[in-house]
Amino acid sequence: ASRSPSLAARADAASFASAMGTWKPFPDVPAAMARLKNLYVLAPISNTDDEFLRASAALMGDPFHHLFTAQQARAYKPSTRPFEMAIEKLRLEPSEIVHVAFGFRYDLGPAKKLGIRTAWLNRGIESLPDGFSADFELTGMDQLVMLGTKAC
Repeated sequence: ASRSPSLAARADAASFASAMGTWKPFPDVPAAMARLKNLYVLAPISNTDDEFLRASAALMGDPFHHLFTAQQARAYKPSTRPFEMAIEKLRLEPSEIVHVAFGFRYDLGPAKKLGIRTAWLNRGIESLPDGFSADFELTGMDQLVMLGTKAC
């Protein structure tokens, strides 16, 4: 038999969801994003809604040229639909895109499946498991800036 969540559990879930919009980015993110936005078109593909991603972008200094969300795609990653939507709207070939992912479970596989190059931002929290791969492995956003600088 299925049980409904308790009122306390629902309150905890609502509290957690509302707190997510206040989470600060990693300390190296705002400066790196400020530099990268002058080198590339920056466009996150997020498993969130538009409101949450706008709030997160503001905490990073609003470096993005486009924002792509699961809400817009009407699909959550690991579906390829959010990536397909971004490719279509950016009018780029998949090989022209590098998708940077901190969390690999929902990003690396679908991006690679479509021919998008990938960079895994390994913050040292967990290892990349068997079955997952990335074109680049970085330990911080400063390395992403250097990668971009060398690619220009």
